[in-house]
Amino acid sequence: MELSYFIYKYINSTRIWSTSFLISGSLISLSFFIKNEVNLGNGFNIFRFCLSFLVLYFLNNISNLVNTYYDFINGLDKKETSADRTLFQNSIKITLNDIEFFIKITYLGVLISLITLLVNCNLQFNETIYHVLPITITISFISHFYTAPPISFKYRALGEISASFNLFSIVPFPIYFQNIQLFKDYFNEIFNYSMILTISCCTIIFSNNIRDLKNDKISNIITIPIIIGENLSYSIYFSIYFLIYFYLFILSIIYNNIYLNLPTIITITSLYNIFKDTKNGNYKHWDLKTAKLSFILCVSLSIGIFCK
Repeated sequence: MELSYFIYKYINSTRIWSTSFLISGSLISLSFFIKNEVNLGNGFNIFRFCLSFLVLYFLNNISNLVNTYYDFINGLDKKETSADRTLFQNSIKITLNDIEFFIKITYLGVLISLITLLVNCNLQFNETIYHVLPITITISFISHFYTAPPISFKYRALGEISASFNLFSIVPFPIYFQNIQLFKDYFNEIFNYSMILTISCCTIIFSNNIRDLKNDKISNIITIPIIIGENLSYSIYFSIYFLIYFYLFILSIIYNNIYLNLPTIITITSLYNIFKDTKNGNYKHWDLKTAKLSFILCVSLSIGIFCK
């Protein structure tokens, strides 16, 4: 197999749309660091930033690949009904054996990129042992057992909760490896921006579970939308976004940065359009609209952070 074709198959097997989580989170990290770099006079290491992104990219791919594998094994993904088209593409043939191999390659990718990152950061031994490794191992654990037995968080109404830990790490991860002191000094602010990203991206997972509600119910899977019902799920969905808008408003006051309301201004019209479609019973591409909305919201946040 040619290297270019191998890479093409690999990228197509990892649900490339989900990298929007990483891209938007990395932009938030980048904006935050650049804004504070001016005050601290510290240089930005592009190589280190790319390595931290690569670690998160491979960790995210573990979750997607294992998800595809076990959803197919358990009979949840079918050619006629599956929203995940990884194993059912006409343009490129990806087999279950490919997925198994890609999972192994991805774990190797995590290991190599993390070791390279640690070597280039000159971290103290204690910082590596007590901070970096436990977090990376935990993310790997959640990514694998998000779908894999015997835990299968996704099938036990714990999908959003388990994913939130991984999503929460996206913003602070690159900042930590750029400047540990900056990370410590501005921990509360980093925490708040991480929360915005986490809540926003978890809403995408929640919307996917609403989309799959009927099929999941038939397959005896338990998700939050199945437990609370479809109508209440829609109400919670829109409430989450208004919670994010309120959160951003409070942060704009705390940090004296009116531009933190930029995500609200930019996305509220799109949210209203989704609301109108839902009210009229139009659920076409509902999950994709949610993914786009959350991505734009987080990118707008990165701009708002930078503009102060």
